[in-house]
Amino acid sequence: MSKTAIHIISDSHQGKDRYLIIYMGKEAYADFLIGKDNNSPMTAFDVHPIEKNKITSFYIELNDGVPMRVTATEE
Repeated sequence: MSKTAIHIISDSHQGKDRYLIIYMGKEAYADFLIGKDNNSPMTAFDVHPIEKNKITSFYIELNDGVPMRVTATEE
């Protein structure tokens, strides 16, 4: 299993809380941090509430360290 880097970035857009969850392999993330453009594959999830509720928790399902599905719970 390879090491991974998963980042959750919060953002408020039009009064709604939303989150961007980004995954890269650990080596690709290290290259990204030093500005090396290696066009590594990345997986991203845009998580936002369906109604005007707030998201209270996330469940990130991993398969061999790679996020496959994100489930969010709303208030």
